[in-house]
Amino acid sequence: MVRRLRPWLKFLAFVLLVIGGSMFFGNSEAIFNDGVSCGGQSMRPDEWCRSVDGPDPDRNYDEQKKHIDRERGFAYAGVTVGGVGLAMALALGVRDLIAEIQSP
Repeated sequence: MVRRLRPWLKFLAFVLLVIGGSMFFGNSEAIFNDGVSCGGQSMRPDEWCRSVDGPDPDRNYDEQKKHIDRERGFAYAGVTVGGVGLAMALALGVRDLIAEIQSP
């Protein structure tokens, strides 16, 4: 039974790595940017972030800060999901290596 589950676990580990990586890299700007920014420029509390050609509405400073905090949360969740996938992949790889060493 364990042998039959291993390909699914490997697939799950791969999927978690891909999803976690895309969550992190898709929102990594929020992690590496300390302040509130709009279009790569820092914002002050009395400024608005204007959307030129996108689906996002115009946001004031506080709304933009909440948006960036939400993106930061998604990026950290991506690190967690990717970390679980990496741990699964490493555990399965070590298990396969041990089984290979022990087999005659």
